[in-house]
Amino acid sequence: EKLVGMGIMYLNSLLYSVGCAFFGTLVPCITAYMCARFNYKFSKAIYITVIVVMIVPIVGSLPAEIRMAQALHLYDHIWGLWLMKANFLGMYFLVFHGIFKSLPMAYFEAAKIDGAGNFRILFRIALPLVRSLFFTVMLINFITFWNDYQTPLIFMPSFPTVALGMFHMATTAENT
Repeated sequence: EKLVGMGIMYLNSLLYSVGCAFFGTLVPCITAYMCARFNYKFSKAIYITVIVVMIVPIVGSLPAEIRMAQALHLYDHIWGLWLMKANFLGMYFLVFHGIFKSLPMAYFEAAKIDGAGNFRILFRIALPLVRSLFFTVMLINFITFWNDYQTPLIFMPSFPTVALGMFHMATTAENT
């Protein structure tokens, strides 16, 4: 019986970690690409918003976040956490933005001349150029989410993860 429980915990951990890492890397990557390559006022506003959010401490927002997740039916679903972790507010946005700003415009102009649209340029030129950075950030995010026990405990009570199981094992009196 414990083996089945551990198997489910590993599956939940894998689904949670891989999904959150992927979407938590893809969204800042694409957002940074759009802000770096398309020079609009809104691009600058997003960049400034990322900086401000990183500077200003957000304390005491967990109860509101839980209520919002429940209202949007994201609570107690693995895919709900994938959506909640898919944001561009953080350091990785700045890393991707710097990389996309430093890429030569010749690649993108040549693709445009050959008739490629914006989506084709993104998926055929830009993302392959930053593939190693993308997978590095995704690996770092995966490790972070794999070791996280608090977020699954709060937002996915029906889906225990290995980190949560290890936490319970370390803190219960019967295992000491």
